[in-house]
Amino acid sequence: MKNWSKQTQRYSATWEVEGDSQPGLFIRGANTFDVAGESHKDYKLNFLALRAGVYKFKSTFVAKDSGEYLFYTFQITVEDNPEVETIEL
Repeated sequence: MKNWSKQTQRYSATWEVEGDSQPGLFIRGANTFDVAGESHKDYKLNFLALRAGVYKFKSTFVAKDSGEYLFYTFQITVEDNPEVETIEL
């Protein structure tokens, strides 16, 4: 995130998944974070899908004071692992 303002801004982060809810899909990241004036800060977003498929979601960042916002859309393809081994007990 880049803060164009000279003041420190607090951003709120949200994300929404397109389509039906998937019980094996996990998206995590900080809900709020601060960025110092005229600087930038990396935002870490964790994505985990337990099933193969194409997942689409949108992450939105809103500056609480100014109302400015920025969003990113993602489309991630998760493939099956062909080398899964079954161990007989």
